Amino acid sequence: MRLLKHKTSGYIRLLVRADKTHKCLVNHYVLTKDIFCKLEQMKTSNNAWTWAAHDIADEKPSTEKFCAKFTSKDDYDKFEVEFKKASEENIKLFDGQKALEEKK
Repeated sequence: MRLLKHKTSGYIRLLVRADKTHKCLVNHYVLTKDIFCKLEQMKTSNNAWTWAAHDIADEKPSTEKFCAKFTSKDDYDKFEVEFKKASEENIKLFDGQKALEEKK
């Protein structure tokens, strides 16, 4: 699982690839809006997060629900911090881009 930042636009996306085949399993921007990318602790596990997002890993974009389970509490906490930080950065970039488009 990786958070990748685009070199020119600065947008951050979450990418997950299969170990052996390197097939893209998860690929979406980390942007908290409405019901999307709001981390919720899984009710049946203390070390798992769930969230929904517009996934573009397949050929057709679709709305998906994701779950990430971690082996340690430290990894669990670190993921929350990094995920929320990425979302905040994307919101700033998105709002800035929207403002530029409105000026045109």
